[in-house]
Amino acid sequence: MLRDDAPLNTRARNTAYTVSEVYIDGRKGLKRDTKNGVAYANFAAHKFRHLNVTALVSTSVKELRECGKLCVDHSSCFSTNLAAFRDQDGWILCELLPSDKYNNSNLFIDSAMYHHFSIK
Repeated sequence: MLRDDAPLNTRARNTAYTVSEVYIDGRKGLKRDTKNGVAYANFAAHKFRHLNVTALVSTSVKELRECGKLCVDHSSCFSTNLAAFRDQDGWILCELLPSDKYNNSNLFIDSAMYHHFSIK
């Protein structure tokens, strides 16, 4: 448990965070806990790579983190493809994917147009 009175250098190394009485282990790659209202994911970026599977959802976002949040909030999402470049209006194409590069490594390809984000 993270203590407020712990020395700063100890707190920085600690991976446990608290929200009310809910304890979150930040070492896990993905956490979806609808009962306690906790959800997060740690994503690894794979620049100019694309997982060539059918998207669950394809939408546009203004910021990279919005795509990650959409994935965490969708129970069937395990990775995302994000356009490498914004469109003329400043939007970024975000694809929520039902799989990851580990389960479909043969479909994990080079791409000049996308970056892939997999859950660590």
